[in-house]
Amino acid sequence: MIQKIREKIDSWDFKAILQTSFALAIIFFVVFYFLTMRGRLREVDKETFKGQTTGKVISVTPKEVMSQTRSRGTEIYTDSYDVLYKYIVNGQLYQQTDNIRLTVANKRFLNRISKGSDESVVVAFDLNDPKNSILMEGR
Repeated sequence: MIQKIREKIDSWDFKAILQTSFALAIIFFVVFYFLTMRGRLREVDKETFKGQTTGKVISVTPKEVMSQTRSRGTEIYTDSYDVLYKYIVNGQLYQQTDNIRLTVANKRFLNRISKGSDESVVVAFDLNDPKNSILMEGR
């Protein structure tokens, strides 16, 4: 009986099991990051960036994602928007891109800024390094 168990264990390929486990862990982390961490990091930036100014939207570009399933086939949908904006701090002009996810909370804000260029937005920036900034929903 013990010999059968040892033979069974010896027949397993532990290297392949470890490689598969590692690959699944990486996939899980990437999915977790894109579903939750981006929003959390954005919230942390909103709290730590104490400077505030008004900026102008230059362009709003949708980021498309492709999904493929057996039942529905291939679908292409918009996951988020890249918003290119400019702002001035202490006489210095900065230009940044912020990625805003398409959520219920962000929908009204995205509808307002996607109407055209030169739309005014509130920009929160880091007082120590003004090139680090994020768009705020408030007007």
